[in-house]
Amino acid sequence: MSVSGRGVDAHTILAFIAAASLQQAAIWSHVAWGDEIQAVILARDSNTLSEWYWNFRYEGHPPLWHLYLKGWLVAGLDPLSALKAAASSLSLIVMGLIYFASPFTLPLKILVSLSEPVLFQFGVISRSYTLGMAILFTAVALWRVRGGWLVIPALAGVSVQFVFIAMVLVIARLRARLAWRACALLVLVASIASVLVSRPARDYGFTDVERAARGLDGVLRSLIEAGQVIATQFPFESADRFSVPAFLLLVAMVTLALPTVLVRVLRSDPFWVWAVGAFIVFTSAISTLVYPLYYRHYALLVPLVIAAWWLSWPRYCARSTPRLVWLCVLAFAGLAKVALGFNFPYSNAPEVGEWVRQHQKDIPLVIVAPKMLGTELAPHVRETYKLGGDCLQTFVIFRAPDLDLAGNEPYHGDKLKILSPETFSASVKDAAGLSGGAALLVANSDWASALIDLDDPSIKLERIIDQTRRRPHARFIFNVRAYPNPGPAPPRCSTRPAAG
Repeated sequence: MSVSGRGVDAHTILAFIAAASLQQAAIWSHVAWGDEIQAVILARDSNTLSEWYWNFRYEGHPPLWHLYLKGWLVAGLDPLSALKAAASSLSLIVMGLIYFASPFTLPLKILVSLSEPVLFQFGVISRSYTLGMAILFTAVALWRVRGGWLVIPALAGVSVQFVFIAMVLVIARLRARLAWRACALLVLVASIASVLVSRPARDYGFTDVERAARGLDGVLRSLIEAGQVIATQFPFESADRFSVPAFLLLVAMVTLALPTVLVRVLRSDPFWVWAVGAFIVFTSAISTLVYPLYYRHYALLVPLVIAAWWLSWPRYCARSTPRLVWLCVLAFAGLAKVALGFNFPYSNAPEVGEWVRQHQKDIPLVIVAPKMLGTELAPHVRETYKLGGDCLQTFVIFRAPDLDLAGNEPYHGDKLKILSPETFSASVKDAAGLSGGAALLVANSDWASALIDLDDPSIKLERIIDQTRRRPHARFIFNVRAYPNPGPAPPRCSTRPAAG
């Protein structure tokens, strides 16, 4: 018997096995992205309260996800295995709740489980949102179970947006005349703690001048990111192929479609229409005024809508053409993303790391630029060096401007905009000199182009490791030679925890 009170038939079990198996295969074949690795290395390198406090000054998220990762690390898993184990366990919980605890019909369960946010964005990719969705669905599955509300305050430990979702659930309990006062108090306490540790990094926000200059551009970006929840990401990922009028027409279409679809799929209860609308406004305000958010942040409204259907069943039991069409689009997007993940890895860090490992016998130093490459390569290389002083492959991904060679100039975006190729080249050779006269440099196409255009015989291109995807993402490895400098050797950043 399921939590929903229905018997579980063979068709439901088979559908669960099929959907869960597909997702698990995608999880264990997925090549971790930089932000995924950043979180697990932060968890690995935080072993005392003072370390947790310092490290989270630049994380931008509450620590619940990192504590969950820490548990897998303490169990003896390496960082990449810990990421996969975390995503795998939580995704199985989500799939199990959808198929065995939700009140939906089987066709609806299948579409929900295959929707892009559930199947891929918050399932295959190992982020805090995976944990948040598992907690959210657990909360609604235990909605009328005595003490089940105790799950709701945990949402505030996931992200600021889940703070909003937790507050929505408190109001929903009040409307349903269920126990809510103690829940509201705990959510308030957890929310305050969450906000206190979720301040954006000081070098990842906007200056007053930049914030004023964003204006319409920031609003337009927010609309584009929000609209992707309806149209999926694919048209926008090919946006560079559109003319400006065509692109603006696309933006206008999704902007009009978003509220229309949401009102239609939630029309049985105006409360949820307002709740989801307020979520979009809240997310857009953060994206426009604090720091830019992406599709995945807006895509959290999909689990929120699923929770609304769940709590309001059987009011939503009737056929709904907009709901069916929307879920079919999301399911197509989910299957397409998984297929792309199987065929085209989303990162070539393992290939780069393997090449570096084979060539570090004679050249012991690896210089990584820019910062995201350092994070992606962390589990795959022995040691790296950060020209600015901080170790790229640790949790300091947003801590300081990468290659801090431009003094106190503000850094937002590509460092080459304020750092000349000549200065960059000289700094690379200085680092090679300090490390015995030789170094390896791993760079993306922008940084590599700057060095290639200089045509400096001291910096030789050794290898290009490409990545076949809709947007080719090559890594360029340079062999840097310089006269040995008797000065102090640069700090080397270990990719493994210090002994003891």
